[in-house]
Amino acid sequence: MALSGSFQDHHLEMFRDKLDMELQQRGSLLLGTVRREKVDGVKNYFDKLGKATSYEKTGRNQLKNYQTPSFERRQLSFETRSSDILSDRIDVLDMAGNPNADYVEAMRLELGRDIDEIIIEAIKGNATVITNGSSSSTALPAGSKVAVNNHDYDSGTGDVALTVGKLKKAIALLGEDHVDVSRETVYCIAPMAQLMNLATEAEVTSRDYRSSEALETKGAIPGLNGYLGLTFIAYEETGTDANSDELAFVYPESAIKVGMRQDLTVRVNEDFTRTAHPTSLSAWIDLGAVRMYEEKVIQIACDPL
Repeated sequence: MALSGSFQDHHLEMFRDKLDMELQQRGSLLLGTVRREKVDGVKNYFDKLGKATSYEKTGRNQLKNYQTPSFERRQLSFETRSSDILSDRIDVLDMAGNPNADYVEAMRLELGRDIDEIIIEAIKGNATVITNGSSSSTALPAGSKVAVNNHDYDSGTGDVALTVGKLKKAIALLGEDHVDVSRETVYCIAPMAQLMNLATEAEVTSRDYRSSEALETKGAIPGLNGYLGLTFIAYEETGTDANSDELAFVYPESAIKVGMRQDLTVRVNEDFTRTAHPTSLSAWIDLGAVRMYEEKVIQIACDPL
């Protein structure tokens, strides 16, 4: 009985499964913090509806007062990111083990960094907004930023790194804009040094302010999770502001949307134009990201450490 599949098909599927698993589990740090949708087309948009309004009924058989809902569109700009490696037969023979597993790891790391670059730019950059047929660029407003010397919720003075007071200010700003932080996961992404500075504050690690002891959780960053209901992620490429202060961001997952125009695509082929037919490993992805709500993203300026 003949088999329908080929060795090449099997090799391709194994490679795809492995790389896809690596990307999902340990690749991008930020992809799991946002909402994703499958999209297509040269350009794509996510619609954002405005608030509905109501009115008081003041008399019998009163005519209805129809409202015109407001909405705007957020435009996605797509990027294709590719990682390609040519594995020469001599490389395989010269090494004690097959290097292709290491190549997969390198591709995972590179594609993960690319995805995070696109997402972080959507978080902190300008969003392209289409309203009534006209396009505009919308930046994070001043009201969505916590200053480097903010001490609204502590007794300190001067410029400081990431503190519990600044996190409380960020949560307060979200609440003032009617963001229900209890209904979805809220993330805090910041460089490791800033999170370690936060970990020196007793309130963060005290059981009085969290559901479990920090030492009960494996890993330094997961040990911070739960404080103020936040999930913390160490990410080094948050960037700096005009004053060279490091940035941290607090946002719920609904603040950012990612449109996947091309899911992870993988090819494993032999290059018959070269001697000994080296193996070509290729992986690429095409996506765009956009900030949907300025009021759901809080930027925190932190004194560099």
